[in-house]
Parts: sequence; C-alpha cells; structure tokens
Amino acid sequence: MFSKKVTDNRSKNTKRKITKETKEIVYERDWGKCVFCNCSTQDHFHHILWGLESEYTEDRNDPDKLVLACSDCHHKCHFTDKSKEMREFGKNYILKF
Repeated sequence: MFSKKVTDNRSKNTKRKITKETKEIVYERDWGKCVFCNCSTQDHFHHILWGLESEYTEDRNDPDKLVLACSDCHHKCHFTDKSKEMREFGKNYILKF
C-alpha cells in the first residue's frame, strides 16, 4: 500500500493535483519504484503528457498518464538532453499495462 510521503511542489495548482486514490493505484502498479532507474526512493509522480500536451486535458491525472519517478529521474525527464528519450520510455512503459 502507498505509505511514503510523495511530494509535488506544484500541488497548489489544482490542475496538477493528484488524488490519494490515484497515487495508490500508480504506486502499486509501479511496485513503489522509479520506473526509469528502478530505485525505491521514488518521490514524484511524472505526468507522461506534460506541459502543453496535457494542460487542458481533464483526465491528465488519470493513473494511465502517470508514472513513479525518483527526483533525479524526474528532473532528467524535464531538464536534460535525455528528456525526450525518458518521456518516450514513460509512454511505452504505460502501454505494457
């Protein structure tokens, strides 16, 4: 069961707010580990579709559009030269389920 405190420093934005139930579903599906590096120190929920891709999508916080990520990998998803590659990996990961 979902027991770790998961942070989202943008949780004040209601469009990004993820419900506890959704967090539990994603946490259990991803075995409580970062889907990118498989470490157990995950503390972020990564939106597979982010920014303009999902800004106006009502179901952006659907479990099928989220994956668990550690802070390092979550940063890489958004701010490094591996961003595109990691976002594609996240999308392909969800397709397995």
